[in-house]
Amino acid sequence: MRRVCRLTSRIVCRGLLNDRGELIVLKRLKKQVRRTNHRLRGSIFVEYILLVTLVGIGIIAGLATVRNALVNELFDLANAINAINC
Repeated sequence: MRRVCRLTSRIVCRGLLNDRGELIVLKRLKKQVRRTNHRLRGSIFVEYILLVTLVGIGIIAGLATVRNALVNELFDLANAINAINC
């Protein structure tokens, strides 16, 4: 059976339109775009988690190095003060 499409005023086969007059092909395409977008969001989230993890490890390593250098400087300062008092 044929009917006239509301959007294009063309005669199209009934099998290509759903109840609301939308083309079934476009509906399928919309679903695929949504799925792809959802997968893309998930992969971006994983990349951000990896980035935050690497930055966190770098900050911890940097703070450990600064702590060791600060402790060494404080020991040198303490030794210099003890040398003055003796």
